[in-house]
Amino acid sequence: MAGLAGIGDLALTCTGDLSRNRRVGIELGRGKTLSEIVGSMRMVAEGVKTTKAAMALARGIRSRCPSHAR
Repeated sequence: MAGLAGIGDLALTCTGDLSRNRRVGIELGRGKTLSEIVGSMRMVAEGVKTTKAAMALARGIRSRCPSHAR
């Protein structure tokens, strides 16, 4: 997340209606399962796989995280 481009990407992901990652979060909040959401998407939400990888790394070093995968 170096420079203005990285900050712009972060801002768009958090606020933009076209953000695939934001859409996943909104739908999870509405009670849909991750499988339902990903299955209905035509494009990839990169944050899904990134989150799984980050959680695996955290488990590997026994780090506590604010959320956990179920």
